[in-house]
Amino acid sequence: MNQLSRRRSAPLILVGTILCLPVIGYGVHRTVESNCNDVRQWLPSGIVETQEYDWFVEQFGSDEIVVVSWPGCNLDDSRIDLAAGALAQWTSSGTAPTAVDASADRPRYFKNVVTGRELLAELTAPPLRLKRSQAKARLSGTLIGKDGYSTGLLLQISEIGAANRHAAMDAVYETVESATNVSRSQIRIGGQTADSVALDIESQRSRLTLTGISAFAAVVLAWCCLRQMRLVVAVASTALLCAAISLSLVYFTGGK
Repeated sequence: MNQLSRRRSAPLILVGTILCLPVIGYGVHRTVESNCNDVRQWLPSGIVETQEYDWFVEQFGSDEIVVVSWPGCNLDDSRIDLAAGALAQWTSSGTAPTAVDASADRPRYFKNVVTGRELLAELTAPPLRLKRSQAKARLSGTLIGKDGYSTGLLLQISEIGAANRHAAMDAVYETVESATNVSRSQIRIGGQTADSVALDIESQRSRLTLTGISAFAAVVLAWCCLRQMRLVVAVASTALLCAAISLSLVYFTGGK
């Protein structure tokens, strides 16, 4: 009787599983998209160090910045101003936003944008009135290169940008490329945010490769143990389904 009951319920289980596959697939896709190599996410909120860090960020702002430049970007390059003006559309009014402004056309990924040309002009203007050589010396190694001529732009990441690093970096590439006609391959971006995005991309590539190798090894091992293709398919498909459900639950439970 039990065996007969299992045979009758098997088609229902199969149909139910097939109907759930789109939901599971959507969850897996969103989980993979949410991948973010940010150590901050791994820190427990209850420990003293995390609380002190949060207090520091609240008082002094985030130290997460992005530096943007390209070959030929120097103090005489007028394209810097064009890029800065275009990137300003993605900046807030100077305070760290906690949500996208509904009245704005673009998310506020950055708090502000500063250029080497702008800072040099400020240092040589009243009230400081520094000599140009003195101003360059102060900015050397930060927004002016060691040659005293090359420069770039500095963007301070907002809370929205930190939560959407991939979108923020895409916005930088697209905006700078459109404003300056510098190709995407020539745009140079550095900083913690860019590093995090690069790690996400490379880890995803390696994950796909390792997943394929692991799946192949698992099927070979299952064949060596079971010696029946029907059993191998049953075991492999069940394992794949369980892995997909586990990944989708990360998204549906609000995790990353």
